[in-house]
Formats: sequence, C-alpha cells, structure tokens
Amino acid sequence: MAVVDYHVIEGTTGMSAADLEALYNNLGAQGWKLNTVIELHQNRRRAIFQQAGAVVEYHVVDYITGADTASVEQTLDNLGIDGWVLAQILALKQEQRRAIMMRGPGVDGGGGTGGGIPEAPSDGTTYGRNTAAWNSQIDGGSF
Repeated sequence: MAVVDYHVIEGTTGMSAADLEALYNNLGAQGWKLNTVIELHQNRRRAIFQQAGAVVEYHVVDYITGADTASVEQTLDNLGIDGWVLAQILALKQEQRRAIMMRGPGVDGGGGTGGGIPEAPSDGTTYGRNTAAWNSQIDGGSF
C-alpha cells in the first residue's frame, strides 16, 4: 500500500484571489495537490493537500453567482482547454464564489483522493489493471 503524505494549512478568509493563487502555487511548486477545503468557522478555513510528487499549478477565479449555466460551462470549458481542472468552489459572500483550478501530472480534480488513472497503452493489446498498473497478462479470459 502506498504511503500518502498530507500537508494542512489553516487561515482566515478574506485573502484576495491573487494572494491565494500565489500561496497555492508556492505549495504546488513543492508538489502539493489540493485535496479539500473545509469551512471551520464563519471566517476560518482549513486546506488539506496531499503530495503529488510533481509540480501542480493553481489558478484562482472569483465570480458572481447568478450566471446562467451555459455561461458557467463556457467559462470552465475555456479553462479546461488549457488543462485546468476544477478542484474546489468556495462561498465568499452570499453572491460571490471562488473557483480553485489546478493542473499538472496526476491532477484529477474534484477534491479527489487519488492521482488519477492513466490511459492504457494504445497498441492493439487488451489491458487490465493489476496492482495499480496496466497489465496485458490478464487471467480469466477475455472481458
């Protein structure tokens, strides 16, 4: 079983998007991937990171709530084109939200707990997962 290393930071709310992005990018340069953000009190949050073993980049965007779903989807799609994955959305005020985006090797988004599953090789061979790796020697016949 793989060992997972965690890093926890805690602080008050009210930091600007640019300052939070700089803080997270500093942690990301050390290989820390955001796992989740927890609301502790009205003005305090705790962010839990896990070691990704590679550089993770962060992008923080504040936006007003009430936008139609098509425009929200378009905004996220445009960021997705550049490889950004939505990691977390936080409530800032009643009418304002903050989206934390990340990208890099092993980023799976959604506050996930794993490093993602890479695609199987594309070489005409049938593969299955075994002990966290792709294996072409599959017991039990075809599937």
